[in-house]
Amino acid sequence: MSFYLHVPVSVRSGTAEIVVRDITNGANISLSGTATTATLRGFTAFEVTGIIPANSAEIQVWLRGQEATAVVEWGPVNFHWRGQKMIELDPRVTSPKRVGDIFMVTEPIAIGRSQTWGEEDRERISGVDTRQVGDAVMLHLDEPLSDYPYFYEERIFYTALSSAYLTTANRTTGDAASTTCDLYYAAAGMVKILAETYLIKQPEDQVFWRSVLDRADRELSRYEREFGPDPKPRIERKQSYAVQTLRV
Repeated sequence: MSFYLHVPVSVRSGTAEIVVRDITNGANISLSGTATTATLRGFTAFEVTGIIPANSAEIQVWLRGQEATAVVEWGPVNFHWRGQKMIELDPRVTSPKRVGDIFMVTEPIAIGRSQTWGEEDRERISGVDTRQVGDAVMLHLDEPLSDYPYFYEERIFYTALSSAYLTTANRTTGDAASTTCDLYYAAAGMVKILAETYLIKQPEDQVFWRSVLDRADRELSRYEREFGPDPKPRIERKQSYAVQTLRV
């Protein structure tokens, strides 16, 4: 089994080194591609391939400085099996609806290449089926992964200020926490939830709560466009279906 590995690197001092270690056999795996050491500041990247020994059960990717005083910055690690057609996403991705487009970086930076950081080109990947498998989200590709880095768009949400808000202690924890969510965005969402609740609990005041809900809807739509994630609707069913009925 062979693998592809791409890791951006910038060295402030010393020498950066990339190693793929065969833990089972206690030896380094031979790498092909770019140099496996770097010394210059400003992002370039290691881009290597290697073959896993047949009797190996565990490997590790080591990103390190050769000297104890080395200062190295690393970018996102892209590692996949060559020919791989199925990918399990991070556990934080709990629904296919949170996954947007998948891209392949067609001209990645690498040691010895003329491209510099920010000049990479990308290509949208077609033929990808996003599936819910138990509590995991899987990508199934029609074509196997090539020797390029891959990225996907992900719809994320602001972190909750507290795990629950039912007790005074919960609310105290939430009040003390910080968030990057805009205050007016959060307030509009909360008012909408309250208005919908009290439309049911206080039917005698429906005129008042309906007006509150209408205004909250308008405000929430405005702040959703400004602070919310871009909508990326997915087609969950690729083929339509018909329900047959008997006519008499």
